[in-house]
Amino acid sequence: QQQQEQQQRRSLPPQREPPPVPDMLLTSDPVLPPSTGHKASPPTTPTRSASAVVARNSASKEAYVSRSSSSPSLFRRPELMQTMQRMNSTTSEFSRAALRMSFSGRGSSDTGHATARSILIVCKPGDSHVVECFKQLSRHFVGDPLYSLLTLYIDATFLEREREELVKDEEYAMTVMPNLDPWTPNESIADDELSLVITLGGDGTLLHVASLFQHVVPPVLSFSLGSLGFLTPFQFDDFKKHLAKFADGDSPVTLRMRLHCQLEYLTGEPPAGEEDESFEFHVLNELVVDRGPTPFITNLEVSIDDSPVTVVQGDGLVVATPTGSTAYSVSAGGSMVHPSVSAILLTPICPHSLSFRPIIVPSSAGITIRVPESSRSGAFVSFDGRHRRQLKRGMVIHITASGCPVPTINHHSQYEDWFRGLSECLHWNDRARQKPM
Repeated sequence: QQQQEQQQRRSLPPQREPPPVPDMLLTSDPVLPPSTGHKASPPTTPTRSASAVVARNSASKEAYVSRSSSSPSLFRRPELMQTMQRMNSTTSEFSRAALRMSFSGRGSSDTGHATARSILIVCKPGDSHVVECFKQLSRHFVGDPLYSLLTLYIDATFLEREREELVKDEEYAMTVMPNLDPWTPNESIADDELSLVITLGGDGTLLHVASLFQHVVPPVLSFSLGSLGFLTPFQFDDFKKHLAKFADGDSPVTLRMRLHCQLEYLTGEPPAGEEDESFEFHVLNELVVDRGPTPFITNLEVSIDDSPVTVVQGDGLVVATPTGSTAYSVSAGGSMVHPSVSAILLTPICPHSLSFRPIIVPSSAGITIRVPESSRSGAFVSFDGRHRRQLKRGMVIHITASGCPVPTINHHSQYEDWFRGLSECLHWNDRARQKPM
């Protein structure tokens, strides 16, 4: 009888363990089942509290730093490529309870609410209207007993620059300013303690916040006080209502993919004088390689997953995220891509070829850009418009999807906010309606 049972067990197909649920929430190791070739079912949307966001941020940072230091080139590790593919395959919008906040007394961990420990405010510099809005916001946090246990951090650069203007108001200087803590990017609390980042400015201010956090990023609530406001959906006049909505857990969040960019020098080490400069960046919009002041067109060898793809001959190349698809890339003729789409855009800048069209590749692709030795000149590279530096012949840039996206809070939903931005800011498909017959 035992032999018959063993034979029956052998004849049965092997049982596979169910694939683990993908964890999208700022983790460097989400897992998805392998591709089976058929249409996948809609991904589930995980729900997390704000305390889970902060805890996951801390764990993600430690995992990311340990993995980064163990290998000189993240680009060459296949597990990172798989991580990016798995992470971006899930939905990029949390459910309405994803970031449920409670400020000192509104709910507790027992009810599923999180207690906000600290908030960082980052402001657009040199704007008197932004200074007045900042004073209103900081007065609200300091004066309301609801936020009595909250630590309020202010970007130290802004605080120092506008200090003279702020102290002109004696009442503000005596009651509010003593409760403001200056914050710099080197603060140890950056990734582990911050529950929320509030920006007062435009799209550039959000890009600045993304550059401050080169690993995990806290949730970002952006008020539109700049010029365009495509990425800043909230109006400051109703800031109390927006904060209350966020505190009640009624705000969906979009995870905006970033690109991890790494420079590879000819000798493997930075040249003399550049040892202290970073050669690794996480960009939210795009990486741009251009010819700079040289009169010669650029020659850039592009490979994907170590397979040669093309040679760019023109003014340069834009490698953009879906968030950056509505910035420099669209100006150069690229497509507009919703930020929840898992993709990387390659858009040539003034190519010397009538057939060179922009392309979109999966976010799991590992992209290499190399300046060939035979090029007539080098090139220049910038990361979200910052950290511009020269690329000499033979230098290489490795680009992959970053494991640290930027969670931005939506006003309505990720789709409605995006299409509103296209219509109101870029005037997409703005045309008078055809009259009926």
